[in-house]
Amino acid sequence: MQAWIAAAPPELVDCCRPTGLRAGTLELACDSSAAAYEVNRWLQGEGVAALSREGVPVLRVRLVGVSATKAVQPKTGQPGKTARNGARRPRS
Repeated sequence: MQAWIAAAPPELVDCCRPTGLRAGTLELACDSSAAAYEVNRWLQGEGVAALSREGVPVLRVRLVGVSATKAVQPKTGQPGKTARNGARRPRS
């Protein structure tokens, strides 16, 4: 955690946190998809080298914590209504 705080830009430290490092795979939890995008850009640029200077050898990165349930799901129809083929539509 201290290496992350020392290496990462302050705006990333506020919204992404390391949750694990196993076999060279750094796992980061991000608060939003925008934060995941920004941390990914930083890692592709100078981030991996910055973490390496802090003693954290990173081979791969796994981003977690961007909840799929927060994504907007398109509505498939009114709950309980019957589709044209006679099948009941799932409730949304």
